[in-house]
Amino acid sequence: MNARGRDRLDEFLAHPRRAVWTVSAPMMAGMVLQVLFMVVETAFIGRLGPQALAATTLIFPLFFTMIAIVMGVGTGITVLVAQAIGRRDLAEAERVGGTAIALGVVLGSVFAAGGVLGGPALLHHLGASAAVADLARDYFLVLALSAPVVFVGAFLAFLLNGEGDARTPMLVRSAFTGLNVALDWLFLFRLGQGIRGAALAGAVCQVLQTVVLLYLLLWRRGNLVKLHVRSLVPSMGAVRSVMAVGIPNSLAQLVMAFGAMLLNRAVASFGESALAAMGVGQRVDQIATLPVIGLASGTVAVIGMFAGAGRADLVRQVSLYAMRWAVGLAAVVGALAFAASGVLLRVFTTDAQTLAVGRHYLLYMVFAYPMMASTMLGARILLGLGYPNLSLGIVSLRLFALAVPIAYVSVFVFHGPIDGIWWGLLLGSAASTVAAAALLRLMVWTRDPTARATRSVSEAAA
Repeated sequence: MNARGRDRLDEFLAHPRRAVWTVSAPMMAGMVLQVLFMVVETAFIGRLGPQALAATTLIFPLFFTMIAIVMGVGTGITVLVAQAIGRRDLAEAERVGGTAIALGVVLGSVFAAGGVLGGPALLHHLGASAAVADLARDYFLVLALSAPVVFVGAFLAFLLNGEGDARTPMLVRSAFTGLNVALDWLFLFRLGQGIRGAALAGAVCQVLQTVVLLYLLLWRRGNLVKLHVRSLVPSMGAVRSVMAVGIPNSLAQLVMAFGAMLLNRAVASFGESALAAMGVGQRVDQIATLPVIGLASGTVAVIGMFAGAGRADLVRQVSLYAMRWAVGLAAVVGALAFAASGVLLRVFTTDAQTLAVGRHYLLYMVFAYPMMASTMLGARILLGLGYPNLSLGIVSLRLFALAVPIAYVSVFVFHGPIDGIWWGLLLGSAASTVAAAALLRLMVWTRDPTARATRSVSEAAA
């Protein structure tokens, strides 16, 4: 390992709590900027009318499907790079990085083909009107075609996160977010492209962002993990190891996407205003859970490093420290978001019925945020240790054991009010919180949490 790598790892080992914020703080800042961008973009789309807002809500589960694969495999990249650095094995970290680019091209191309061939038909079967489905199709086709670039760019950012450098991808993403806002305004209002214009603006910025990240990783001096042209040839051992973590984690994300589709169908039975309200309520969810997402994303890299270094004591210390912060932040930010919900919701829409349903939704969710935080962080800790299947179990329990069944029985069997859907989400969050706590106690405090991370890719694949 080079001197910079030793210095960074030794600094993290000496100051574990500071390490959490060194990685998490830039992620939080980048996510704040991203959410602000989503607020602006949604406000732009809201000016096109309730149908446009309903169309973006309809797209969300399909968009989340892509993000699920990106996040799942990308987190596998982060974990393996972090664990390799903890073991002080830069050569292995570079093999994982080169493999990440190849995987991005392949997986992105598969998603693009599937989206173009099957996406439009699927949109027409999600419970919305034909007009809303047609609007959604225009947006989604652009999104699908840009998938290869999105995958590669995201995997490069995950690679940098794994080496403990969350600052660089945050700065690159921030620069192009500003450009995205300007292009949104240009395509939506000056060129009259409708919501398809928002997708076109995003695609242009994704291409530019990916080019910059690739340049930095190939030619910037001082990288901890430096990619070489020869490292772009994928290693089968690295592919197996990345997918061993990435597939279960992607499935966990896809479970959430599929659950969101089913819940959207239940909500759509109450009309377009209810579906639009669900969409703007989810935007507020993203604001309220933003600090926890950033903290969890940073914690997974730090946990991976400490586990790879064989430091069970630091794994336990950081797990407890991060959990306290996650639950506290979710409770405070969630309460503030609900208190300001009248203002926040009006950023996205002025439709009275949509506002009423959206506020009603947030009344339930404010109690779910701390439980969602503990579940989210618990799952990320288990991922950092190399146990993605446990994360999949936690997510599946939340949605398909309680949330979706309760919603469907309430709405389609008993023809009850929309509250049945919100109750399902709340009770599902409670069940997954209990499960996450039990698993963390078993895997982190009862057993040796470093057992898997101290093995190399070649050992794990053997």
